[in-house]
Amino acid sequence: MSAREDILARLSRATAAPDRPSAASAEPVAGAWATRLARFAASLQSASATHAVVATPAAVPGAVAAYLAGQFLPLRIQVGESPAAAELRGSGELACHDDGLAGDGGVLVTGCLAALAEEGVVVLASGPRQAAGDAFLAATHIVIVESGQLLDGLDALWPLLRRRRLPRSVHLIRGPSRTADLGVPSRLGAHGPLRVHVILIASPYVQ
Repeated sequence: MSAREDILARLSRATAAPDRPSAASAEPVAGAWATRLARFAASLQSASATHAVVATPAAVPGAVAAYLAGQFLPLRIQVGESPAAAELRGSGELACHDDGLAGDGGVLVTGCLAALAEEGVVVLASGPRQAAGDAFLAATHIVIVESGQLLDGLDALWPLLRRRRLPRSVHLIRGPSRTADLGVPSRLGAHGPLRVHVILIASPYVQ
């Protein structure tokens, strides 16, 4: 079974739950989201970024801890604005701090304004509690994406920006930073994060 077929099977089981208003009407939406997710995952991989999918915000701390452990990184994070900020701060697995990013960059966990499936991009916007520029200072940037924030592509972003009060800055991030000098071998983390990891919250499509 392919990754896409597995996602579709899980979505089908979730949308067929008795407390759902109509499995028949929900299936096309869930199927479209699974297709979008598969495209996003492939785009992230092509940009040297990684991803994980969790069912609910409660599962985010465990996913963050598992990723950091897999990278042999300390379980110490700075938490920005995020859909799972409360869960992260209340987790016994992670040491959360607000001391700013250390000289070695450290680990930053933030939410995002949107994610673009076709481009494999996460969109960050500055806000009163989050300077979007922080994402360029971290050595490891973990981005939390809610299911409704995953859009088809760049064309869907502009209407979203027009509907809200425009932030001071908007950044489109596609994978880790890398060098782009002619004649120089590409090196990750040259001017920003060495690692970009995206955690998608699949609820309500997956329970």
